[in-house]
Amino acid sequence: MAQYFEIHPSNPQLRLVRQAATIIREGGLVAYPTDSSYALGCHLDDKRAVDRIRQIRKHDRHHNFTLVAANVKQVSQFAKIETSSLGCSNHLHRAHIRLFLKRSVLCLIG
Repeated sequence: MAQYFEIHPSNPQLRLVRQAATIIREGGLVAYPTDSSYALGCHLDDKRAVDRIRQIRKHDRHHNFTLVAANVKQVSQFAKIETSSLGCSNHLHRAHIRLFLKRSVLCLIG
């Protein structure tokens, strides 16, 4: 069953954020806006949810997924981050940046 949440970008409603997080933790998928379209997301450790996204998007098992994180520190929980990448990203801590992972090594792409 689909649920629609409209969460205020500057003052997010904690109750709605918690509801959405519970749905994701329980295997649900989320559609969220990107700079050009919408993306599908799920909990990182939920293989069934990842497989559902692959099925919906018609991707094979070799497709690379995007890790969405609040900051570089959060990414470091999932990937090895090279010191040089951290130095480059420190001044961009409030900016939206994209970091590309390959073989558990983090590279900052300008």
